[in-house]
Amino acid sequence: MDERYIVEIDNYSLTFLGQTEKALRNIDIKVKEGEVVGILGATGAGKTSLLLSLNGVIPNDMPAIQEGRITVNNINVMEHDVTDMARHVGVVLDTPDTQLLASTVFDDIAFGPSNLGLDSTEILRRVEHVLEVSRLKGKELRNPLQLSGGEQQNLAIAGVLAMDPPVLALDEPISMLDPVGKETVMTLLRSIAKERKRTIIMTESGSDLEVTLTYFDRVIVLSNGEVVADGSPEEIVYSGILERVGVGEPQVTTFMRRLQSEKYPVKPTLDINIAASMLAEIVDGRSVEPIHENHHIHAGEPVLKMENVRHVYPTGVEALKGVSLEIYQGEMVGIVGSNGSGKTTLCMHAVGVLKPTNPDGRVIVMGHDTRKMKIKEIIKHINYVYQLPDNMLFQEKVVDEIAFAPQMMGFGKDKTAKIVDEMLDLFWLREYADSYIFYLPRNIKRLLSLACVLATRPSIIMVDEPTTGLDRGTAEKVMKILHRLNREGLTIVLISHNMELVGSYCRRVVVMDSGNIIADGPTRKIFSDKEIMAKANLRPPQIMSLFKDVPALSQLSVLSLEEALGVFRRLSM
Repeated sequence: MDERYIVEIDNYSLTFLGQTEKALRNIDIKVKEGEVVGILGATGAGKTSLLLSLNGVIPNDMPAIQEGRITVNNINVMEHDVTDMARHVGVVLDTPDTQLLASTVFDDIAFGPSNLGLDSTEILRRVEHVLEVSRLKGKELRNPLQLSGGEQQNLAIAGVLAMDPPVLALDEPISMLDPVGKETVMTLLRSIAKERKRTIIMTESGSDLEVTLTYFDRVIVLSNGEVVADGSPEEIVYSGILERVGVGEPQVTTFMRRLQSEKYPVKPTLDINIAASMLAEIVDGRSVEPIHENHHIHAGEPVLKMENVRHVYPTGVEALKGVSLEIYQGEMVGIVGSNGSGKTTLCMHAVGVLKPTNPDGRVIVMGHDTRKMKIKEIIKHINYVYQLPDNMLFQEKVVDEIAFAPQMMGFGKDKTAKIVDEMLDLFWLREYADSYIFYLPRNIKRLLSLACVLATRPSIIMVDEPTTGLDRGTAEKVMKILHRLNREGLTIVLISHNMELVGSYCRRVVVMDSGNIIADGPTRKIFSDKEIMAKANLRPPQIMSLFKDVPALSQLSVLSLEEALGVFRRLSM
């Protein structure tokens, strides 16, 4: 007996009201019950629009003209509203904070099952189960708005799992999670699909390919609103289509492809074990040069100094437990750690949004004690880029958003106009100057959030997850800008779960766990410390793991793709 198709999308096209160009064109997709399907594409390819069409958010909440037909669980979606479809399609948005409704974690998870009319025993059973599998056990009474971004993402997923719909439609569902959390969620989703015959459809822009691809049964690639490829993860990756549409590839796949282009006897692969075997044959019996690294000695006073900073939220949660930290002029430092470890709370103290709750806790920025300063004065020296751009953008148009802070800081009309002009060019925003921010794609909002912060002319910026949810092309664009500004003297602190990014750009790493700094030192040393990495729920960059699996290369601890390529280029000399 043939497996039934639970989702059928036939010749579907979509045009948002007020727009002339179609967001989706002639989409034909059929998904089987129990399949795990990845919808991949660059930012703005149409992934979210497709996902939100499955449960009626489009067009009921986002007016649009639809053509074609979408059927889910034998129901014509276009004939039902979102409330009707909620029993059949559970949606997790890429902005989890907009999906949280209750005042406690427990109540938020229970909200969906309660609205299904289940009895209290069944509701309690479901809530207890998803609390356990989503790593939220012990946080039942926490206010969802006081959770970290990753914890909120876990909670949004938990709320949908508790409703147990036949189809789960997830928009970038692991983008905010720590590395272990990403693997945990993907393992959970795949087990639900295979053991309970639930269908998983999730989008991915490219930042988490190394995790997600191995869990997908099938990958569908979108570009400019059209399906351009559909096949197994291996077929899609080996075809090179992901590079062509700007999504990128897993780090090891790119490395093997680059070696192949340099005439080494290898081929691209998703399997790190296969890659290690191929490399072992190449280096067998050959001398491998060590990687030489000069450790910079800091001179002068730190530009940011935190002394014994503690913070206890009104709910009693101790987010920082006596943190001390020094950041020096011109550094690009990575702050890493598991979800809820205190990274964002630390940043909020650095920019004065939060103050230490202990009287002897101090934050010194450019020699100034922030306890005696207003935020308006602090951001002249240090500023913060939020993880979710929507949390910091509130003007109608791009040009007004960039101009807002300089105007409030009294820069004057001419100086403000000059700054706005510079930011539009620096972040490729010129064509969007008069665009309404609400309608901008995520990648443009990320560039805009950086432009707004740098418009205040700070000496230090703290950037929370600079590449979350971005495709490879946009992520590289963002990091090249930050790298250039750092070389010009800007001090940068990156908060990230992307170890590939940290390994490529940061020479120093600060590791946080449960409100404490548990390690601070050179990136290579920290990433090579298995005990520290495990304690903080971290994984080293994939390229480092690959080299560790090759005996002749295991002592090198390469941090980046370019370092790895350099090792093999020296072999051929």
